[in-house]
Amino acid sequence: MKLFFSILLFACGILFAGDDGRVETTVPLFVQQLPIESFHSIGFSNMFSADAASIASTNPAVLASFSNPSVGFEYEYAAREHLFSDIYVERASQQLPLAAGIVYPLKNVQFGLSWQRKYANYMDYGENPGGTGETIHAVSESNLYSLAGIISFSRDNMFRKGDRLALGVQISTDNLIVSEKIYQTTGRVNGRVLTSRIGLQYVINSKFAIAFVFDKAPDIRSQIKLEEKSFTVDTTSGLELYTERETTNSYHLIFPDKAVFGLNFSPNERVNISAAVAYVLWSKVYSGYRDQLDFSLGTIIVLPGLFDISAGLLTTDRQAKNNTPLWGSEALYLNAGLRKQIGAVLLRAEIYDSRLLSDKSRRQMIVKGGISWVFR
Repeated sequence: MKLFFSILLFACGILFAGDDGRVETTVPLFVQQLPIESFHSIGFSNMFSADAASIASTNPAVLASFSNPSVGFEYEYAAREHLFSDIYVERASQQLPLAAGIVYPLKNVQFGLSWQRKYANYMDYGENPGGTGETIHAVSESNLYSLAGIISFSRDNMFRKGDRLALGVQISTDNLIVSEKIYQTTGRVNGRVLTSRIGLQYVINSKFAIAFVFDKAPDIRSQIKLEEKSFTVDTTSGLELYTERETTNSYHLIFPDKAVFGLNFSPNERVNISAAVAYVLWSKVYSGYRDQLDFSLGTIIVLPGLFDISAGLLTTDRQAKNNTPLWGSEALYLNAGLRKQIGAVLLRAEIYDSRLLSDKSRRQMIVKGGISWVFR
């Protein structure tokens, strides 16, 4: 059973040899390896405020809240998740930063440059016995790197005294690098696509604000180059023969678009409460999926002279249109974090845990750390 499941997964991952011009294959998307975007109302960054380290995945209009040039880095560690026996998935390239950003405000116009790992999946299918007594070991690694330029425009007292309206646009070039190996066959993919994100933020007064984001996610169509090496024994001469065969197949990796609406409430200068609802277009990824709503709620409390604390939750799901539950689709993340300003340096540490009330394959612990410098 395990062998069958391993082969089925790997076949879905398109590492199988075939003729050129094969019908296009859509590759499975492992939702566990998607980072938690900062436009959700969980953690210290949301639709209304962010540091330079997290601008890559939040509302581009949030740049209007920056009054000084800033630069930041963000790191993330996600624990390994075992699916079946020795079959597991984990975040790839965890030694690299999750994201980095630079912000330069200029009066009513703000500029940003960001880099992010949008998707980083490493899957080990374990070791399985082959038909000839050999052991077959299969691994797959997919990384999607994004470089983005961001610009926002803001205007105070737009409709009434004390308000502010901001519009932000983010244009990204997303680069996909995939490496697959099963036994003596290897596959490589290099794909690139332009994506975009637009955002609005309206600060009504010192207590209330609303925001909207539409995220046009990557839809990457590329080619996988397959190289198959094999050793065979000639039945006549008894000599061992080495052969190589190279083919190409189509490769299609799709991410869901999102439309997000957020609300922010600050009863005083020490407490901030935000909520967001994200409409996730899973039907773009696969016609058999149902579009879903993700909900997030978070609060940030400022303790003067000490540090800031955050707490929140995020619910996310993916369902089939026929109401059949999908394996490993539902997750509830709980969040807690600390943030400390030391001179021009802003430090934060956060933990996201979904092990309490989530499907088995969505139970994970994520630790994030960020550092930003504010130039005054």
